[in-house]
Amino acid sequence: MKRNNFQPNFFVVVLLFSFSCIAPLNAQDPDIFIHYLGHSSFIIYFDNGLYVLVDYGTSNSYGNDSPIYSIGDLKPDIITYSHKHQDHYDPTRMPDSVQYILTDFDTLSLAGLNIRPVRTSETSTSVKDNSSFIFKYKGFTLIHLGDAQANIMNINNENNRNYLKQIFPEKIDMLLVTIQGVNRFIPEAEVFIAFLQPKRIIPIHYWSRQYKAEFLTFLEEQNQNAGKNYQIERRLGAKYAMSTSNTSTTPIQVISLEPAIFSDFNLPDLRYKSLELDDSGGNNNGRADAGETVNLVITLTNYWIDAKNVSAIFSEDDPEVQLTNSVINFGEICMDQDQCNAEDPLSFSVSPNSIAHFTTFHLEITADSSYTALDSFQTIIGTPTILLIDDDDGCGYETCYTEALIPETWDVSTKGYPAIDLLQGYDSVIWSTGDDRKSSLTSEEQAVIATFLDNGGRLLICGQNIAFDLDGEGSASDSLFLANYLHVQFVADSIDAMVVLGITGDPITDGMFISLAKTPTGEGAKTSPDIIRPIEPEELIFKYIPGMAGAGVKYEDEATGSRLVYLPFGIEKIIGPKANMAADFLEITLTWLSGKTTIDEELKQSALRKNYWLSQNYPNPFNSSTTIQYSIPHDGFVSVRLYNLLGEELTTLAEEIKTAGTHKINFDGRDYPSGIYFYQLQAGRFTVTKKFLLLR
Repeated sequence: MKRNNFQPNFFVVVLLFSFSCIAPLNAQDPDIFIHYLGHSSFIIYFDNGLYVLVDYGTSNSYGNDSPIYSIGDLKPDIITYSHKHQDHYDPTRMPDSVQYILTDFDTLSLAGLNIRPVRTSETSTSVKDNSSFIFKYKGFTLIHLGDAQANIMNINNENNRNYLKQIFPEKIDMLLVTIQGVNRFIPEAEVFIAFLQPKRIIPIHYWSRQYKAEFLTFLEEQNQNAGKNYQIERRLGAKYAMSTSNTSTTPIQVISLEPAIFSDFNLPDLRYKSLELDDSGGNNNGRADAGETVNLVITLTNYWIDAKNVSAIFSEDDPEVQLTNSVINFGEICMDQDQCNAEDPLSFSVSPNSIAHFTTFHLEITADSSYTALDSFQTIIGTPTILLIDDDDGCGYETCYTEALIPETWDVSTKGYPAIDLLQGYDSVIWSTGDDRKSSLTSEEQAVIATFLDNGGRLLICGQNIAFDLDGEGSASDSLFLANYLHVQFVADSIDAMVVLGITGDPITDGMFISLAKTPTGEGAKTSPDIIRPIEPEELIFKYIPGMAGAGVKYEDEATGSRLVYLPFGIEKIIGPKANMAADFLEITLTWLSGKTTIDEELKQSALRKNYWLSQNYPNPFNSSTTIQYSIPHDGFVSVRLYNLLGEELTTLAEEIKTAGTHKINFDGRDYPSGIYFYQLQAGRFTVTKKFLLLR
């Protein structure tokens, strides 16, 4: 267990967000509030004032279909991680208020709350990085089973039954469990009822509205065709009471299969749904470009009881965006209905000198009966010059690009292969195939890429298995495409290498070395990068270490003006040695693709990161000096301060107004003793803390 020492907050009792209260099962049970954040993440509030944050992972690790919403102004005291996959574990989002960090086999007793780990699946009983936790408080037992733990072992095996009896308490009041899909709900739920006998179950995961509708249909079919007795009750958009015909245990109450912000069962549940942008008064390209005044039509959805006199107050802290009006009236929104502000659009103007970047609008939604909810949404300001073709078969690897750049994204899994006209509308195109091993590039996609390059296109294409699919497993035409357009020969399907080394004198990779993830950093098995050999005049830009085999190439066609960079591994595989190594590589590569010889200010601005960002210092650990990098999306006041383990401020590393972009701080630690230190960036509403180790 790790303990932080910033801003103790053990007795926060004001609920800044609305929670659903799990009514006590017995008169003596304590009040417990559950606020679901999305995917497998949620907050538990106990009536002793403690907040516990569970599995607070990357905000969009699987794309916009599975967001993990911000905790806003809440200040959790404890954070637990079931395992260190990005959708469950993102230290960069850890709030400063957290005092205790629980992973692996950590335990904690604090203010009457006891937390201990539990292992339930056959594959995780001895694995260190795979824990779920039991929470005991005032005789009330709550258990959270994360992704891997949800795969409960076969209880028909006597040894397994005995093991489960040993690790689980006799009384389980509430079980929060990841349900991977509707077909697993029945067998898992029946295991929990018949064997564990919890009084309540709350399934959690990233449930879309369509998935929820399919789930309801599935339960109804089970009632009609399989003799089940699922009692479906509409509450907060998704609440079900379940009992089976062959057990007398307490019915399961399933609350909120989607993220919800609500304060009471008798109030509506209003949320932002979508937006439409109207820039007909400008260049009419569907973007909020520099110097334009645009209108936004916002759609709200009501997931619960009818709401009257709905209004929303919009705010924005982007200095390049100026709201013309901020209060929008939506009128009445009935249950399960949408309502937009087409008659009263939100209007804002964009600074004449604005460049492409993401901006966040915040809205406070109000309605009768003192209802209040907070929500937010992002949109792009300006027109991106980079197109990202997301061709990873829905795996979600595109986040490594969208976190570093401001691209327009085309998702092949939902929209099909792109037309050539789309690609030719952008300065550069990134085509990412992730770890797709079935059809990295279809014949239709090959035709689009060929036409694009024949007409002077600038392309970065990356992903493992591309060469293998085209030459090792492909047809004769696939092999010709690999040779004539990617300009390489396929050598081998995989290599056991964790580092690639740049080529001396190369404009992209001179002096560069990159650490690669040997195990997956995203969903899927990113473990088989291809070995390739360039076909002249194409040039090698990376070599694998060890072995010095081909790990990346570039090609320039002087006749057509086209430029190509091809990596036989995904950008998402890059993990170091610097925290922002992938972003740096993308920036330099896009510079070369654009035809420029230096990373000038114009390119730096076009590749500006959309979010505030603080890097891990490098090197770390260090002897005397180290470098810290940070990035801000807008001009503004920035402070970077250094703290010791007691949370005492030691010095200020930066305190001034900075321009948008990336900045460096060189820290000299010669006046400080060996030990662990924390450095904290504050910029606007953004605050993040990281630590480093000084060795003298």
